[in-house]
Amino acid sequence: MIRSTRELRRRVDRIHFQCLKRIDGNLIGSYDSTFKGQGIEFEETRPYLPGDDVRWIDWRVTARFSRPYVKLFRQQRQLTIHLLVDGSGSLGVPGRGRTPAQAAIEIAGTMAMLAASEQDRVGLTLFTDRIEHFVAPASDPTHAARVLRDLVCWKPAGIRSQLRPALEPLLRGSRSRSLIVLLSDFVGDVVSPENEKLLRATASQHELIPVVIRHPSETRLPRCGLLRVRDPETGIKRWIDTRSSRQRKRLQQAARVEQQHLDRMFSQLRCLPLRHECDQDVAVSLRGYFHRRGQLR
Repeated sequence: MIRSTRELRRRVDRIHFQCLKRIDGNLIGSYDSTFKGQGIEFEETRPYLPGDDVRWIDWRVTARFSRPYVKLFRQQRQLTIHLLVDGSGSLGVPGRGRTPAQAAIEIAGTMAMLAASEQDRVGLTLFTDRIEHFVAPASDPTHAARVLRDLVCWKPAGIRSQLRPALEPLLRGSRSRSLIVLLSDFVGDVVSPENEKLLRATASQHELIPVVIRHPSETRLPRCGLLRVRDPETGIKRWIDTRSSRQRKRLQQAARVEQQHLDRMFSQLRCLPLRHECDQDVAVSLRGYFHRRGQLR
């Protein structure tokens, strides 16, 4: 727990330094080759000319004027990245090392610094069952530092998550295609049928990157005898015998079923998720993810 302004400032400075330290030439190069030049925006239509790609025929305009027209696009030189960070209680699961919430801060902060290094615009939405904090996209290094500070200083008021407040403004207000980075553990209400519809609509309008953050203890139960656990979102408590092979198998089976459900959902959304466990290095996770995305292009 942070007890003073001085302690908070030290924590912000420490995480700022850690994020900057991760951003070497290889990571910037992976980011640049994966996302730069990949986005295009519609600019105008013009009459079809011999040699034009028939895939870009605008059929509605063609039908209106009874002659073929094609769409023209311009390449996006500057990305707009929206970082959406889930602050529900399940991300604060205690355990050895970092919590999922702390890992989310480091990943989002590193992405903000990467965007700033490439003059891309980055915005921030912190949410639970409501939008708790919003920062409009901008592109200077001072802005990226503010995004990181707001991430570190955030104390979520809610304990459950709901995607509608975070995603609906982007679906209504953003005309150009943006990069949506959604950081969550994707448990509970986040994967409800209603939220899956929202994710589908978001993935069709923008480029969606789901970042699934978990603590190793959620799937690899330590052998420590009787353990009393509490659901941070519902408050339900129960005892678990960590030495029981039956209970360990149940946990592993539940984790497999949940994993299969997420895999199916992301496959239907045509999204490549970034999966990160809290004991992994953030730079290694990001570099590996950028490499996988580059191979799929």
